[in-house]
Parts: sequence; C-alpha cells; structure tokens
Amino acid sequence: MNQTFDLQRFTILLKLNFVEKGRNYMLTSGLFIGLLFILLVPTALSDEFLPYGAVLHFMALPLVVLLGGSVFTSSMFSQYTSPSTGIAATLVPGSILEKFLTALVVYLCFSVLLLGMFLALHYFTIDLGNSRLPENGNKYQYIPKPMLWYFACIYIISQGAFFLGSIYFSKFSYLKTAGILFLTFVLTIVLSSWLTSRLVDASVNSVPFVPWQVSAAITKVPPIKLLRARYIVYFPEMVQYMIYALPVLVMLGLWYISFLRLKEKEF
Repeated sequence: MNQTFDLQRFTILLKLNFVEKGRNYMLTSGLFIGLLFILLVPTALSDEFLPYGAVLHFMALPLVVLLGGSVFTSSMFSQYTSPSTGIAATLVPGSILEKFLTALVVYLCFSVLLLGMFLALHYFTIDLGNSRLPENGNKYQYIPKPMLWYFACIYIISQGAFFLGSIYFSKFSYLKTAGILFLTFVLTIVLSSWLTSRLVDASVNSVPFVPWQVSAAITKVPPIKLLRARYIVYFPEMVQYMIYALPVLVMLGLWYISFLRLKEKEF
C-alpha cells in the first residue's frame, strides 16, 4: 500500500471509523456530557445557596472530564487488541499515517469538546446561580485558576498516555495505563519534594507545575502560639513558559511513540 498521505483516502477512513465505532462514540459522549450537566446545572437552578454546589463542580473535574476522556481515549486503537480485528484493521487500504491521524482527530475532537464544555458550563452555571441568589448572601466561587491549570497539565499528559496505551497494550490497556500513570504521578511528587528538601529547605513545598510554597514560623509573645505564614514563590517568566510547554511536549512525544507502535502493528 502506498504510504504517502492522501486527503481523499483519509476522509474515507474517517467515515469508515465513524461507521464502525460511531455508535460507541455517541453513547460514550452522551454519557459523560450528561454527567456534566447533572453535576454542574444544579447551582444554576436553585434560588438558595447550595453548600454542595461548589463541591459538585470540583468533583466533575476528576470524575467526568479526566475519567471520561481517558475511557474514550483508551478505545482509540481497540481494533488492534485481538488477532481477528487486528488483521482486518491492517488490511484496510490506507497508509499508516492516515490511520494514525484518523484516530488522533477523533480523540482530539472528544477531548477538546469535553474539557471545553466543562469550562463553559462551569462559568455559565456559576454566574447564573449567583444572579439568582440574594446580593448580601453567600456566592459561588469559580474553581481557582492555579487548580485549573494544574488539572489541565494532568489532563494533557494523561490523554497522551492513554492514547499510547490503547495501541501499546493488547489487553487491559486502560487498567495498565492508569496504573503506570498513578505510580509515575506519586513518584514524581515524592522525588520533587525530596530533591527540594535536600537542595533548598524542608520548609519548601514543591509540587510539579505549580509555584513553590514556603512556610515560615512566626512566634507570638508570649511564646504559646506558633503561627506559620505561607509565601508563594513564583517561577521566572522564562521558566514559566517552559512549564507551560512541557505537558504539550510530553503529549507530542507520546503521540510519536504511538505512531511507531502502530507501524509495528501494521508490519
């Protein structure tokens, strides 16, 4: 088969992908988008402040966006998980690049849609809910931007990892990828904290991708109470730009490894 990229053939492969998996795509998308509405809309419909309203928004990030995106992404190359469907997939007329881009486009559409819908619904329902509450009463708060940024980093890297896991593992790809990601995340935090305490000071709390937090003990008079003030140390501008780029670079690297793995499967 000619391994050059052909736009017409790529379009046909996209249509074939939706014919074969379109029903599963729609069911999965509908399920997690429906869960988003169930968790986020109550804050916009009540005339009274809901103490659990903000909690539902926080819960939607890991339980719907991260879980939903990973479940969807882990099925991108499911046709290669068994010999019968794998042989049929390799015999489909199309270059390796076209088959890879077909899965990549579908996965990006869902991932961006899910994250975009969460952000749109989050801000819309918070604003609408606050407009229905008394002016002098409690108000809902947006999820802090540092937390959204940290989650976005995890989301970008995890989506790339699950995309790779869907083609790299033949069985239990979701569980294996999730396990490796969890261990990597824990080891990264432990290693970062250990290095910071050794190289800087034990009072510095360092988590990957976020500014350092420094604890300083302040003794009051009489010395009965001990207060701990926290200071945030932001990264230099150039370092911050590098941190912004790191998750994207990791994701691109995982995509490239996925492409190489697909070539192995095809040959």
